[in-house]
Amino acid sequence: IGASLTVNSHQEDAVATILEATDRRGVDAALIAAGFSPVLNQAIAVVRPQGKVVVVALFDDVVTIEQPNFFVTGEKTITSSWGETLQDFKKAIEIIAGGRINVEDFITHRFPLERTKEGIELLEKRHEDCIKIILEIE
Repeated sequence: IGASLTVNSHQEDAVATILEATDRRGVDAALIAAGFSPVLNQAIAVVRPQGKVVVVALFDDVVTIEQPNFFVTGEKTITSSWGETLQDFKKAIEIIAGGRINVEDFITHRFPLERTKEGIELLEKRHEDCIKIILEIE
């Protein structure tokens, strides 16, 4: 995939960290997997001129873009993707198993299978502290 940095925006300023890591050039592309306006705005801010923001998250609320001129002045593109194939899942498993992506950074909650209902209720609340929930089968 080519990702060399993951950032937890609850622990650090994501925009500042990414811009510093890229010598203020920005990233080629940002993938939005959490449906919150602040996350989308952070992605827009860190994508380089002529870069791409790809949204794969669903949003429950109205999305507000804080700096819409970034698209015009930076010639940035926003697009979306929906749907996966068996090949996509196989490739994702290969990438994760090979250690190329640390998925632990995205897992915020773990529940035993018996507490599935509690996990789903938490997910439905769309609280910003909840990124990904793992149901553990023991």
